[in-house]
Amino acid sequence: MYVECKRIKSIKKLASRIKKASSQIDTRIGANRKNKYGLIALDVTDVLLPEGTVAATSNVHLYDMEIQRAITDFAKEQEHVSTKNAGRNVAGILFEYNSSAFFPHEEKEPSLGFGRSACMYRHASQNKKSLALVSGFTGKIANQNL
Repeated sequence: MYVECKRIKSIKKLASRIKKASSQIDTRIGANRKNKYGLIALDVTDVLLPEGTVAATSNVHLYDMEIQRAITDFAKEQEHVSTKNAGRNVAGILFEYNSSAFFPHEEKEPSLGFGRSACMYRHASQNKKSLALVSGFTGKIANQNL
């Protein structure tokens, strides 16, 4: 598995960064492409949160759900860009989003929390081996003990 990581600062750069990462994966794989795949990891925090603002919320669970929904919606909205610009050896694209939130408490000191959310986009045209690779990896993404 070859991984190329990119940070996207502007939605206008999404297509070119995916294309660049795909090209870098192709170069790393080389001429013998059989059973070799790449994964593109994109941090899109600056696109989803351009001002770097801190959310204010009283419910950690709702905050987690909100940032997961934001990254999932973004990946779905950009599916056409992902499909068009990722090469055939790209098994999937991992979209990541990081956010901060202020949690006021009535009984104790207010706190600042950090949330990270990700979702995996997999190309429908990929073969069964790449599907197995991405499917096996997806369930372990949040495991920080790997």
